[in-house]
Amino acid sequence: MENKKIAIIGGNVSSGGFTAITRMILRSDYIPDNFTVRYYCSKELIEKVGEISDKIEVVISDGFYRRSLKDKLLRGYDKKLIEGIIEWNPDLILFMGEVIPRKLWGFKTVFYLKNQFLFDNKQILENGFNKLSAVLFHVSFFARRTVKHAYATVFDTEYSRRGVEKCGYALKKSKVIYMNVSPDFYKNVPRKEGVLKTPAELLYVSSVAPYKHQLEVIKAIKLMKDGGYNVHLSVVGQQLHPSYIKKCKRYVEKNGLGDYVDFIKWIEYDKMPELIDKADIYVNASTLDTLAGPVAEAMARGAVIVANKIGFNEETLQDGGVYFDVNNVSSIADALKGVIDSKELRGKLSDRALELASEYAKTDTASEYYKYMEELLGD
Repeated sequence: MENKKIAIIGGNVSSGGFTAITRMILRSDYIPDNFTVRYYCSKELIEKVGEISDKIEVVISDGFYRRSLKDKLLRGYDKKLIEGIIEWNPDLILFMGEVIPRKLWGFKTVFYLKNQFLFDNKQILENGFNKLSAVLFHVSFFARRTVKHAYATVFDTEYSRRGVEKCGYALKKSKVIYMNVSPDFYKNVPRKEGVLKTPAELLYVSSVAPYKHQLEVIKAIKLMKDGGYNVHLSVVGQQLHPSYIKKCKRYVEKNGLGDYVDFIKWIEYDKMPELIDKADIYVNASTLDTLAGPVAEAMARGAVIVANKIGFNEETLQDGGVYFDVNNVSSIADALKGVIDSKELRGKLSDRALELASEYAKTDTASEYYKYMEELLGD
């Protein structure tokens, strides 16, 4: 078989979901024997990704950091990084969530879309026009240009692909590859007895940002507290937007929720199953993801899940959880109270989540990625 050179472009440190799918692809045993794979990323990202396949060569570069204003405005990579990729002359380049630089448009490029907000300006505007929304609009412009020039685009869900197509983009080639959960999440899953802790432990794992709606969940905790419910919420995730985390913490302090809400910046990935197991209820309130990766991880642990009623959650969780309207704080509180009040419901949700997760485990994400790359190289 003719040898094929594959470049995978990582980038800087990113969200837990992005790190998880990157880890799957890089640890894969499904890399074809005729593939020579190079992975380009920052030192910080490879440290979070951890162990990878011995079939992959890692190229560490600080060329992903945008130091000048021009680099930031043009979403540019370091010149030496780009020149190194061009000199290696790969047969295919997989971009994991970063924009494709103009100088690499001539290659056969595959773009993995990791953030739905890049194509949902309405959601961006709902948070008002401020520094954050300005940055998101700026990134959105380059992501849309990237999809236009990419040879193929990979999505996590049909919901994500439909969202891009609704924006009027005629994709050259596209494929939905669902993100499976790391095998670590399927090991030693404890049987849920249905007995709640005191207080009932709620867990929300995601980057802390306006479109993740942690503040709305915290406001729901306030309603529950006022109604006599004894609950505690752990908000776990990178605090990417300082002004938003300050807003959340101000609300907590102003409303006397210091004993009811905790913020945790980062949990090592291998400790995540244990963290999920300790929670009575797992919450997801995001509106702008491309997939329900954290929800799928919780499902694999048999968690009792309460989630925002939106396409990517419904596509993954199906009937394995209770849904709420994130724009209605009372709806969030009612969903949580309904689960807390019914031991029978908690048992059904846990069993159904495990059942669905077992079905997802039959498909390997990395295998599908490398199969798709082989298909594209054969075009």
